[in-house]
Amino acid sequence: MMPSLFFGYTNYTTAKEYIIEDVNQFFVGYVFYGLFTWKEENLLRAKR
Repeated sequence: MMPSLFFGYTNYTTAKEYIIEDVNQFFVGYVFYGLFTWKEENLLRAKR
């Protein structure tokens, strides 16, 4: 099954670009979120 059909994109090349962009944005957001929450947890632990 082609990802373009799965994601509802008609053109496969543009679908590939969009999927790569989405994945990259997801990973960047996940990393920033992870770092932020990790820092917050450490700050809370240090205050105790």
